[in-house]
Amino acid sequence: DRPRSHCESGRSDQGVRLTGLAAIIGNLMQSSRSSRDRLAEIRAGTHAVIDLDRYAANIRALSRLAGPEKHVMAIVKANAYGHGAIECSRAAMDAGCVYLGVARIDEALQIRAAGIRAPILVIGPPNPVQIGTALDNDIALTVATEASLDIVLEQSAQRSRPATVHIK
Repeated sequence: DRPRSHCESGRSDQGVRLTGLAAIIGNLMQSSRSSRDRLAEIRAGTHAVIDLDRYAANIRALSRLAGPEKHVMAIVKANAYGHGAIECSRAAMDAGCVYLGVARIDEALQIRAAGIRAPILVIGPPNPVQIGTALDNDIALTVATEASLDIVLEQSAQRSRPATVHIK
């Protein structure tokens, strides 16, 4: 079973229902943990548990709306906005998503290291030092400047392998 979303909640001494951060703080203050541990958890703020079944259902719904001639790209940059890039990537691909999008080459390499072979597009400017590694791992790059394109073409020629690029 995949995780289900939930909201932290609790009650104050006055019988008022607390939700979100207020509930977390209230629950922490009643615990027997040290104040340092409680403060660290408060500073961390709220958290989310992602319902991957709903996420997959949303991907399928978007794919139906897009129609059979169009493909959906799941943007999983910034660790899928803090929700787990690997888990969200797998769920999206299982639901019929065709492409994955990330902001940086490092993020694409993490997805590749997890064994995910789906097409990945780096939507941010490529780090020139990592362009060769991106090409070696079949990662598509966005180029917005002639200088970036020159580096991609140079690295592609050195490796005798084609580069997939998105021109911005």
